[in-house]
Amino acid sequence: MLSAQETRSVVLSETPGLSLGEVGKALGARWKAIDPEDKAAFEQKAKEAKAKYEVVLKAGANQLTALCCNQSTLSGARSSCG
Repeated sequence: MLSAQETRSVVLSETPGLSLGEVGKALGARWKAIDPEDKAAFEQKAKEAKAKYEVVLKAGANQLTALCCNQSTLSGARSSCG
């Protein structure tokens, strides 16, 4: 996906008027033809981005749980928070 994000504008400028499907095919062809070292760099960036996303996602889930627990306690409702 990171490769596609970086190359989508190039594909569109080189071949204006392509449909969404045609752009996808062109991006896929570029990905298949990319140098293995460049591909590895994109894959490493994707791995790092996923790790950051998972940290943010977990933090958000923890905040949501805390918010729900606080709301339950404030309203006098029975809380299932541990």
